[in-house]
Amino acid sequence: MNDYVPLLQTGLWVLLVLVVLRVLGRDFRDALLRRVQGGGSLKFGPVEFGELRNEVATVRSKVDDLGERVSKLFLLTMSAPMYVNLRKLASGAFGPYQMSGGLERELYHLRDLGYVEVHAIREIPASGSELLDHVSITEAGRQFVALREEMAPQV
Repeated sequence: MNDYVPLLQTGLWVLLVLVVLRVLGRDFRDALLRRVQGGGSLKFGPVEFGELRNEVATVRSKVDDLGERVSKLFLLTMSAPMYVNLRKLASGAFGPYQMSGGLERELYHLRDLGYVEVHAIREIPASGSELLDHVSITEAGRQFVALREEMAPQV
């Protein structure tokens, strides 16, 4: 019989809670719900419901802040000269170019990232009046430029 005493006690507590909720009815449940929704805390044993909501809001804020910082960092990983060239390609009028070692490396990098399409970088003439005759920007490249432009005041 001693083995069943804790089970009996638990059952009585559950029954007591159910009776109280039944007696106090819907008004009591609605009052509790309004309290928690209004930001007040409600504690049942080791769990405090209002504090949990505040903690979730704090974590959400920290995650949003971290996401924004990672986005800024990602957008700044491209060097300024390379970004200027990508932006010129996105504009639809790059203009005259000299195929220097730096421009060639940038084109390889931009191609590897998927921001530009080019048949053969080494076959691009050493100079010309329009680089866009040989290179085209991809949708990913356009989106990168648009996102960086959007973030420009912040970075």
